Amino acid sequence: CSSDLASSALLAGLAALGAARGKSAALKASEASLSEVPDAPKKKSKKKKKARVVFDPAGEIGVIENLGYFDPLGFCPEGKPNRFKNYRTMEVKHGRVAMMASIGLVVQHFLHRDDVPGWKIYGGQTNKLGLGAMSLFYGPVGFIQLVGLVFVAFLLEWFIWPDEQDRSAPGDKGNPLGVPLDSPDMRFQELSNGRYAMISVLAIWVAELNTGKDAVEQLGALWPFQDTPPPPPEAAGLM
Repeated sequence: CSSDLASSALLAGLAALGAARGKSAALKASEASLSEVPDAPKKKSKKKKKARVVFDPAGEIGVIENLGYFDPLGFCPEGKPNRFKNYRTMEVKHGRVAMMASIGLVVQHFLHRDDVPGWKIYGGQTNKLGLGAMSLFYGPVGFIQLVGLVFVAFLLEWFIWPDEQDRSAPGDKGNPLGVPLDSPDMRFQELSNGRYAMISVLAIWVAELNTGKDAVEQLGALWPFQDTPPPPPEAAGLM
């Protein structure tokens, strides 16, 4: 009886061992099958590339609607914002100086010094109330005055009102009086008037060299009735 029990226990142990081995084999087979399954493709994250905005000077303030963007020599090409800002700053400064010069060329006809000797040049005529007023800088005293004028301009340009690159508008020197001028329309008007003043000053100088007349005399030359005597009273119907 004891031998039968021993044999049955041995058979049960062998059966359990076989079952364990079969289970481990099945697990290995399932792991192998899983390892053979290809991985699911990973979704690539699509990063939207920001469109690079190319600087276009044709969209800046100062473009005249009827003429369009005018730059035949290509001083300010696309994609060069710093170059455009430098040239626009120069344009604003020259326009401001020309506007003051155009007023000065008219005012000095009425307010001037009596000791202006005049300026003789070759190939043209000058008026002592126009370009001829530059003769005041002749001699030691005039030279000192000219050096002082250049020195004051140097101080204003480099120390008192220097250009600040972080400001948005070219030629912006601040607004100490608080005048509402910082708007696209006012900046466009300043550019337009500055361009007109530069052309006007150049035309006044050219006309003076050809006629010897100052700015006010040139305006009088354009009046067609300045040399015509007034009509007699009979012709005017007064008698």
